[in-house]
Amino acid sequence: ENTSTYTLTVSVSDGSLSATADITVNVTDVDETAATRQAIANDIETLKGKQDGHLQTTNIADAQMKLATLKATINSANFVAARQAIEAVMALDDATLMALQGEIDAISAKITALENAGNAPAGTIQPLKDALEARKTAQEVLSNGASGLTTELRKITVPAKTTALRTELGKSSRDYEAILMLIAEGADVNAKDNSGNSALIWAANAGQTATVNALLAVSGINVNVKNDNGNTALIWATFNDHATIVKALLNVDGILVNIIGSRNRTALDWANGLPSSTANTAITTALRNAGAKTKADLDRE
Repeated sequence: ENTSTYTLTVSVSDGSLSATADITVNVTDVDETAATRQAIANDIETLKGKQDGHLQTTNIADAQMKLATLKATINSANFVAARQAIEAVMALDDATLMALQGEIDAISAKITALENAGNAPAGTIQPLKDALEARKTAQEVLSNGASGLTTELRKITVPAKTTALRTELGKSSRDYEAILMLIAEGADVNAKDNSGNSALIWAANAGQTATVNALLAVSGINVNVKNDNGNTALIWATFNDHATIVKALLNVDGILVNIIGSRNRTALDWANGLPSSTANTAITTALRNAGAKTKADLDRE
């Protein structure tokens, strides 16, 4: 394999006459990895067929198509269609996900072994790696299911609906059903009115427990957003003695319990300053259990 050409000198004679000639023998190297590479490619194609089938049966493929349509044309109708398609997505069972991941790992091991052998023709292994990378991406989509698609959806907002939401938030009498509908149709869930109040801040302020719970279920909502006075939904819920809402907010991952708002007070400062009641005791306890501190506590630290 290291020598591609051999030159031989051949002489013949019948006893009286003789002749001599040079003969060149060209050696073509045989690719012993061709069959292995084809087998790996077949494994990847088989895996692709399985994954594509699951993408169809779980309705993920349909949701991906609706998301692509929305990205191409951002409007309320396409946003609602994408949202409804995501809501129809079914979760793939863990056993199937593990089996698919096992196939990916096995193929990856074969590619690594082939690469380590070092006898594959240049440029023939990378296409196999690229094809397997696409299967890893498909696996991630299958594993994340509706959650991953919802996160992707919430990166897209409909400008006209966001403008309408800001107008609704700015009203003296807010229609919370209309607010939720606008968000469901593509309005930015974190949009603010002219005073810096988001839908979550107003709902927490007004004691709209059902609305707060619905908003907290929306992917991408910012529970720590502040209004122009520096107050958050947690501070307003505490100030207005809405214990159920306080507890709902404290259950959200990433909630900041020691933000200093208006009058230089934290949520715990407001809880301590309110008239004593069963609700306020529950709020104070819940806040302290979540690590809340007063402004004085923070200053001492």
